[in-house]
Amino acid sequence: MPDPILARLLSDSRPVVERLLAEPPWSVTQLRADLDAFDETLGENASTLADLDTAQALILGCHALLDLVKQPDERARRLLHVAIRYVVLEEDGDGDLDSPFGFDDDVEVFNAVVAELGLDALLIG
Repeated sequence: MPDPILARLLSDSRPVVERLLAEPPWSVTQLRADLDAFDETLGENASTLADLDTAQALILGCHALLDLVKQPDERARRLLHVAIRYVVLEEDGDGDLDSPFGFDDDVEVFNAVVAELGLDALLIG
């Protein structure tokens, strides 16, 4: 049976999310390190078209998500993994750093995860 989060997503992001759901979830420490590495190199790798404001909103949102979910159960660990890993992947539904719309799918996935976890206060507009 497909994971319920997939129903919240458009078709472009679903295959990547399915792949991430199938991976063993990373620890919060690993996810935080991956997110920090992404943040450090973001400006160096982005084209002038990239929406870095949205990227920063996603980074802040991911850190807030990791801070709020203190004792994640297995489901929450998988969803944290999906949200953070999707954001740091350059080639996910759309190339993040090449287009002004590159992070739109990342916002969609992040928002689906926080909604699934009942953390609507973290939704990115």
